[in-house]
Amino acid sequence: MRLEVLPPVGGPRLVVIADGRRLIALDPAHRRAETWDPEAQGVKRLLGAGLGTEDMRVLLEGRSPCPAVPECPFGTGRFRPADPANPSPSRGGAILDSTGQALVIVEYPDAAEEGGQWARSLRLRRPGVDTSLLLKRTSGPGASRLDSSLFSTERPANFEPGIVLGEKGLSTAVGEGEMAP
Repeated sequence: MRLEVLPPVGGPRLVVIADGRRLIALDPAHRRAETWDPEAQGVKRLLGAGLGTEDMRVLLEGRSPCPAVPECPFGTGRFRPADPANPSPSRGGAILDSTGQALVIVEYPDAAEEGGQWARSLRLRRPGVDTSLLLKRTSGPGASRLDSSLFSTERPANFEPGIVLGEKGLSTAVGEGEMAP
């Protein structure tokens, strides 16, 4: 899986690549790379909750990991879908730690597309933090015409090891506000 966070103009501000075992975050502007093995540690640093590639796919598709039950195991914690009787948000839920505390609130601000496989947008926010991150689908997903080396979780030769994600994870790496992946 490869995600690129794009600013309104210019090239990618952040590139995240996961292959089911490792995750690498690249800061193209500063030629820095931060790598985690296992990938759930990287996703925890990125979002605040330890998830694997398949868990991330579920979120990006806009599906609930447990549509028929009030709560289910998810990543290294649990997932609680939003209450359908509560209109804000009507779709989404919370990723919980082992004690039941919310780590990340997941919201889908757009209505589900008829027959669509991927969510048009996904808002992620941490409880008690005033900022949120809105990811908007600009293209794909699909088979890539990019060179397979762009999907590697190995540090590129011209990138130095270093911190890509700040204390607040993804929201620090891309800046405050809304970005399009």
